[in-house]
Amino acid sequence: MPPGRARRLLRFTVDGVRHLVPLLHLHGVPFRHRISPDPETALAVVLARLSFPGRWDALSDIFGRSPSWLSTVFNDTVVFLASEFGPLLRWHSQLTYRWSVS
Repeated sequence: MPPGRARRLLRFTVDGVRHLVPLLHLHGVPFRHRISPDPETALAVVLARLSFPGRWDALSDIFGRSPSWLSTVFNDTVVFLASEFGPLLRWHSQLTYRWSVS
């Protein structure tokens, strides 16, 4: 992906994505359905989906993969990140938003 396009689509540079992959341990993502994207592509799919929450069809044109492939990569990567870094993503108990239905 060209650097300018990556910055617009992913909100990160290509070098930034490459730097994050080992820090996030993305080589260990267990993908389903015999899918085996490289870790940089998996992170790019997640970043693209989070920065451009449109339809999968638009991202399918960008990545050249089917919407179901992209969806599987996104879901498996996000589940992995949540399981690996979940405790770091929790709000402090005093900062947690609480609401109730009356």
